[in-house]
Amino acid sequence: MSTEPVIPNEPQGVSILTRVPGPASEALRARHQHFQDARTIHLYQDARKSLGSFIVDADGNTLLDVYGHIAAVPIGYNHPALLSAWKGGAFDWAAGFRPALGIMPPPEWVDIVEAISKVAPVGLPRFVTVTTGSEAVENAFKAAFIAFMRRRRGGASWSEDDARLSMINAQPGVNELKILSFEGAFHGRSLGALSATRSKAIHKLDVPAFAWPVVPFPANKFPLNEHVHDNSALEASCLQAVTDALDADGNIAALIVEPIQGEGGDRHASPAFFRALRDLLKARGVFMIVDEVQTGAGATGTFWAHEAWGLTDPPDFVTFSKKMQLGGFFYREEHAVPETYRIFNTYLGDPLRGAQLAVILDVIAKDDLVAHTKRTGEKLLAGLLELQARYPDVLSQARGVGTHCAIDARDPATRDAIVGAVRQLGLEAGGSGDRSIRFRPPLVFASRHVGLALDLLSAAVATVR
Repeated sequence: MSTEPVIPNEPQGVSILTRVPGPASEALRARHQHFQDARTIHLYQDARKSLGSFIVDADGNTLLDVYGHIAAVPIGYNHPALLSAWKGGAFDWAAGFRPALGIMPPPEWVDIVEAISKVAPVGLPRFVTVTTGSEAVENAFKAAFIAFMRRRRGGASWSEDDARLSMINAQPGVNELKILSFEGAFHGRSLGALSATRSKAIHKLDVPAFAWPVVPFPANKFPLNEHVHDNSALEASCLQAVTDALDADGNIAALIVEPIQGEGGDRHASPAFFRALRDLLKARGVFMIVDEVQTGAGATGTFWAHEAWGLTDPPDFVTFSKKMQLGGFFYREEHAVPETYRIFNTYLGDPLRGAQLAVILDVIAKDDLVAHTKRTGEKLLAGLLELQARYPDVLSQARGVGTHCAIDARDPATRDAIVGAVRQLGLEAGGSGDRSIRFRPPLVFASRHVGLALDLLSAAVATVR
């Protein structure tokens, strides 16, 4: 019989003492704003008092958190296993200095690498660690371009002319290489990743971009099993658009795709779509990069979201970050770069976050949190469907995989009003796309949290109808 994770002394409910953000948070914002742009900050969180799935803010308000620092909190706040490891000295080796991991890593780093290897996607045994999701995507792009050019040269190394011309950004054939991405995608804010990002103009305005192609992503209706005919037609149209893009340009080295578009409205396609996409790319010799920065580490009820697609051939690259604490990408053995220093930087990740990740992965395995999240997600989605039926004039398109769920409001203004109202009631939630409310709770989110979250969301919807 399955049991749900329990965090000792976790709050039993929410407690709102002031408006959120309250006066203490606003005073901190005023100080902060003198030096950094603090306008985006929801509240200032008390890092010591927050516990499990609950935030305590600088004003003493206690909120249930289903936003998770934009999907980046894996096992809740101040999990006893992490605190015990910290207090027991397990991370002391990482406290004295930050090493250049590609030059002189501490011996403990090898233990961490072996721990990460245990969750490698099937068929992708090798990986690079970096710090952030954007870095993960940038370096996956680099690895794809390197592999593509090596294959184009028949496995040969570059020429002296290639080396000379690369120094003036004029290596033959390279500047024409492209990454294909989908409308609504978000892959990061650095220059290469931003060129593949298509979700919001505010990310891209006034920033130079590569002239890379874009194709539509299926605007499926939910639940998927009730709209099979319409969705199949949408997915076939998008696959044809990919085919047309590949036909039009032989310099597309890779396609990058999110299992669920985290910033682009929580859109997702069927496993059949992704299987067909994989087959198409494989037949054309175009690499497949699956961006699991937001979906990875168990949030969808499998450790990697793409596991649920039933691929017969693994992707070429899978990026990760957020709940994994580090950034990085896994890759197939044949895509290993023969030369050193080509995929490299000073830090190659953060040893402290890697040490924390080793503990987190142990907790996930011991407490069977991936299977737990699958069960909890089913309850959350059922509750969202019930709310949608109760408020059909306000809510629609409830959807989700695991606890990676979302629901649409009738328009952007209503969505923003609901997110604002529900925060005042004690639920920290976030938006996605132009009208979606997204759920990104930690893996310790349980049935008791689901009920509370749904009650708070229902109360907020009632206030804005």
